Amino acid sequence: MDRLTATHSQRITWHPHKVPGFRVLMNYNDETLLEMVELYAEEVGHVSTESELSERFDDMLGDDTKRKLANDPIMLSEEFSYFADALCKDGEIHPEQYVNYCYVGELVQ
Repeated sequence: MDRLTATHSQRITWHPHKVPGFRVLMNYNDETLLEMVELYAEEVGHVSTESELSERFDDMLGDDTKRKLANDPIMLSEEFSYFADALCKDGEIHPEQYVNYCYVGELVQ
């Protein structure tokens, strides 16, 4: 535990001198894991919100695909899930984001 100090009260402190370029993040039991992940993602320039992930998904889709998915909410959900899964496997989003984020983009009815 030379990079991270954690006590039984779940107080977490990053040691900035051992992780260059990162600010100190502390959890005083008022932030959820997802909130901490989002703070970290924002700090390092990764996807940090549900709406940002949905916007990236929308930007990836072509107009024909958008028209098809707009009329099929089940397929839209599946395609978004595949997209998020690929980003999670590539390390662009945290598994906590993958589990908790839903599509909230322009095709929501």
